[in-house]
Amino acid sequence: MAFHIALTTTCILAIGLIVIRFIRARTCTNEVEELHPECQPPRRYPHKEPLLGADFLLETAILIHQDRNLPALVERHDTLGKTYVVNSIRQDVFHTIDSENFRAVYETNWKDWGVAPARAEALAPFCGRGLINTDAEDWEHLKDLTKPAFSLQTLVDLSAFSEALDDLLD
Repeated sequence: MAFHIALTTTCILAIGLIVIRFIRARTCTNEVEELHPECQPPRRYPHKEPLLGADFLLETAILIHQDRNLPALVERHDTLGKTYVVNSIRQDVFHTIDSENFRAVYETNWKDWGVAPARAEALAPFCGRGLINTDAEDWEHLKDLTKPAFSLQTLVDLSAFSEALDDLLD
């Protein structure tokens, strides 16, 4: 009898978690669509296991181990388009190669897109706190500091590299 109660409770909890996950995923996508109604909704990755997206995570791990992840990314974008969404255990993850999306996230609409919660802790051991893993005022300050390095004049005038390039070629 106790086994049946435990099994029933587990099933109810599992179904509840699945329902909450689907509601949360749909809400996340709705929030993006509400913030930017001019944008087309992205295509969704066709998961074989759509509840947690474990198939995508496993496939990615195998591809990384086989050193084939980058070609696979190109193939996915060729198939699914410049931007697509993957169901990842806790949230929708947007994959994009669209320069307009990068511009929106990092320049024009940066206040609408938070990256720090997803990246700060994971990237801190490798690169500290920087443009790619901070938000809000920290990000704006760092952007202002690096802006002169990316001015057209700086990018066009590469004379500072000529001596180093000559040494490299000799």
